[in-house]
Amino acid sequence: MDRKSPVNSVYLIALACCCLVAYVHSLFTALLFAAVVVVCLLIGVSIVSMIEKIADKHVRFLIFSMISAAIVVIFKVVLRFIDVKEVALIADVIDMAVVVSMLLAIVPIYFEDALTVKQFFTEALLISLGFTLMLTVLGVLVEIFGYGQIAGVSLGFNGMWFFTMPFGIFMLIAVLAILFNIVRRTYLKNTRKFDMLVEKYKIQIREIKSQEQRKQKNGGDK
Repeated sequence: MDRKSPVNSVYLIALACCCLVAYVHSLFTALLFAAVVVVCLLIGVSIVSMIEKIADKHVRFLIFSMISAAIVVIFKVVLRFIDVKEVALIADVIDMAVVVSMLLAIVPIYFEDALTVKQFFTEALLISLGFTLMLTVLGVLVEIFGYGQIAGVSLGFNGMWFFTMPFGIFMLIAVLAILFNIVRRTYLKNTRKFDMLVEKYKIQIREIKSQEQRKQKNGGDK
């Protein structure tokens, strides 16, 4: 998403993660929620992008919400047949994935105009990767600081209850959002510098070619 967009994509992703603080207490649950949300986002945005020319933004967003809800219902039915405790617990609260996917869909649907289907999908994919990365890191940090383990393997120390509570997880999300945005801004800054450098050399090359053409023209006139 453009740096000047009304909604900063990093903080939108952080807001989406905040919706899941009551349910993400391990790496496994984080990955499972991320998978459901990413599937909803990519499928929904891909379908909605096909009607981009014939429906306004509000209609597209409404259709996306309906598609996302239908996909979550399918996931809910499938997850109930998996005999794993954490999966069963997530199946009961998987409806929250609809809200999360709707938040992430705000950028490609409302703030990106005249995109092709491929561009819509690419935009949604980048947001999905950012969300998956942040949620995965959040799940790992909650396990490490909250329970003193990672992926069920003890790290040899007891965690702090603070990081297992919603306010502790909110703090982790805030720190992650700040770090992610610092990296993002640094990348954009370096990219702009590179683009400016390339444009500068293009101008110089055009001037050199123009001078050579004038010399050739003057030589021909003589």
